[in-house]
Amino acid sequence: MKEIWKDIKDFEWLYQISNLWKLKRVKWRYCIKDRTLSFIKNNKWYHRMSLSKNSKIKRFYIHRLVAQGFLWLDINNKKIYVCHKDDNPNNNIVDNLFLWTAKDNVMDMINKWRQNMWPKWLFWEKNQRSKKVWQYKDWFLIKEYWSMLEAYRKTWIRYSNISRVCNKIKRHRTAWWFEWKFI
Repeated sequence: MKEIWKDIKDFEWLYQISNLWKLKRVKWRYCIKDRTLSFIKNNKWYHRMSLSKNSKIKRFYIHRLVAQGFLWLDINNKKIYVCHKDDNPNNNIVDNLFLWTAKDNVMDMINKWRQNMWPKWLFWEKNQRSKKVWQYKDWFLIKEYWSMLEAYRKTWIRYSNISRVCNKIKRHRTAWWFEWKFI
């Protein structure tokens, strides 16, 4: 794929972005130099970059800058989402990006299970790390739970208190007058 460079809107003659999501600063202290800049990766897995003009700094997501340059996106329009075809936020090439609405993006997230939109306790019984817990009162079995978190959600007894009783930590023989044991 041939690399094409375009100016970034509102930062003409200062910064350019390519269709292969490289960013460079064109004007550097009144002399023209091509300088490729590095990106910052934030905790949402999306790359972002700070651009400055007239001593004012603005932060942008790289995939939104690529879409603005090559897909005719208005960068200030927060209602239009820039989505990745392969669901990989590290692949910001123009051929991998497309524009969508918020509703379509959420439905796609649910359909592809990118983000679990359902309550997590529905899937705990399939989780191999969770341990089953028994709830006792006066040596009689009251109920069996798939995990301590499920017991917390059903009984409102704190997870940490149930854990202390199950792990037999000193001074913790009961949690809210119930005895707890791992199965």
